[in-house]
Amino acid sequence: MNIQKTSLAIAISIIMSSSAFAANTSTVTQIGASDEATINQTGTNASDVDQIGSGNKATIEQISQGLAQNDSDVSQVGSDNEATHYQYGSGNSAASTQTGDSNKSTIAPQTGNGLYTGHNGPIGPNEGGSDNVAVAVQTGNSNESTIGQNGDNNSAAVAQTGNYNKSTIVQHGNFAGWDGSGDWNYALVAQNGNNTISDVDQLGINNSATVTQTGNLHNSEVDQVGALNVATVNQN
Repeated sequence: MNIQKTSLAIAISIIMSSSAFAANTSTVTQIGASDEATINQTGTNASDVDQIGSGNKATIEQISQGLAQNDSDVSQVGSDNEATHYQYGSGNSAASTQTGDSNKSTIAPQTGNGLYTGHNGPIGPNEGGSDNVAVAVQTGNSNESTIGQNGDNNSAAVAQTGNYNKSTIVQHGNFAGWDGSGDWNYALVAQNGNNTISDVDQLGINNSATVTQTGNLHNSEVDQVGALNVATVNQN
């Protein structure tokens, strides 16, 4: 019995001491009606959610590995906007800023089967990363931005102004001769107009894509596989 009590005391002590090193911070500010914020953080993470309006929804899930914290910021003004952030690893940063109505922003790790949204169990080798940056800024109505990144030191930014614009950025690995993660990729999408579509898929390392579309009904698709590829699209 004494051995059991001693073992239990040691286990509790280990849990309490390990928790002392994990410091999560979270701030939620909501002004309006029927706004919703859900935040789940494990490890060392920081998050901030600001929502003004009605029916806005923010979901953040962050699991840190290592000493560098993950940061996530959501700012939404209007009605029925939705922002979803999933970050696993260390030193990752995600930000979604949406002004208007019915806009949607999703930032999450990219796996071979698509976006990884929702964690259950230990983090797998291709589910996390470090020092990735993702930013989405949308102004208008019914715009949609999706950013999926797998690996380290990837950067993605989306700026959309207008209505019914759609941007998808995917940066990852898994091509012949590479180990499954995509590193040091860069993508920038800027769309100003209505009903414009941009799709960027970069598979490998050190690839770069810049897409600028001004006006209505433009459509751009960039697919790059390998290393050190550069693509620039300008459509007016």
